[in-house]
Amino acid sequence: EAGVRHYKWEVKYEYKSPDCYKKLVITINGKSPGPTIQAQEGDTVIVEVNNNLLTENLAIHWHGIRQIGTPWFDGTEGVTQCPILPGDTFVYQFVVDRPGTYLYHAHYGMQREAGLYGMIRVAPNDPEPFSYDFDRSIILNDW
Repeated sequence: EAGVRHYKWEVKYEYKSPDCYKKLVITINGKSPGPTIQAQEGDTVIVEVNNNLLTENLAIHWHGIRQIGTPWFDGTEGVTQCPILPGDTFVYQFVVDRPGTYLYHAHYGMQREAGLYGMIRVAPNDPEPFSYDFDRSIILNDW
């Protein structure tokens, strides 16, 4: 049975040292890359995004997630949604209908390169066809 996965994000700039050099990075709840969204095939994902970037608009694109019946939540600023203004909150809501590993990222200016991205992992409803010891996802970025 499909469930609901609810996430609450605070997006802001923070100084981080991802490569031992202090740099201003965009974080989600203090992390960059942002938190991994974990869901089951058929789940509804709700992401409440609070834009605390002070001077920058924000939009988040859910790469590879089909927006069937919810095209306004695709995160393409200026095409399918207006940007999230500084100080505002926007709630994304969509169904993940296919298992797999996906990417979310900023869709405004150079924010993706500044650290606003992360993974979406959708587990299948059917059991895995092959047994394995563990599942590890890796996301890479160049600072």
